[in-house]
Amino acid sequence: IRYIGVTGVQTCALPIYMNEIWNLAAKDMNSYAWFVKKNMNALHIDGTLISPSLIQVIDGSLPVPQLKSDQNDPIPNEVKIEWTNDPHIAKQRLSDTLMYMTYHDEKFSEMMDTGYKRNQEFCIVPKPQADTHTNLCYLYFFFRNDNDSLFTPSVNITVNPSR
Repeated sequence: IRYIGVTGVQTCALPIYMNEIWNLAAKDMNSYAWFVKKNMNALHIDGTLISPSLIQVIDGSLPVPQLKSDQNDPIPNEVKIEWTNDPHIAKQRLSDTLMYMTYHDEKFSEMMDTGYKRNQEFCIVPKPQADTHTNLCYLYFFFRNDNDSLFTPSVNITVNPSR
């Protein structure tokens, strides 16, 4: 039963091209098995989400910095994300692009390019517009390299939606 529910999360709720990214991360497993393994703690026995903040939408081998957001930022319709790069990070990693997805109103968005690079150590993205009385929106940030062959694991930042 769990696998039926998980299949719904991975193939129906997440965009189909995400399967390719999970294949890159899986190595000796198929993407479905790797997705299930990485997200077991985020799913009920029937495969429904326990909490969107627990789901990992992207996995990969690139180093991921600790992302943080100031929830008291005075800009009401934007989210500012900041991070500090490891001073020993490989130079080519500084050109990695920050990508993101959102989850709100029980739907995942498409993958979006923030237009920011790792070397900038911050980005500003619009807050998702809530269609319903959703209390929270979940933003999943991750870096990708220049040829889309390497990714960081996704990091969730939870915000109040724009109304």
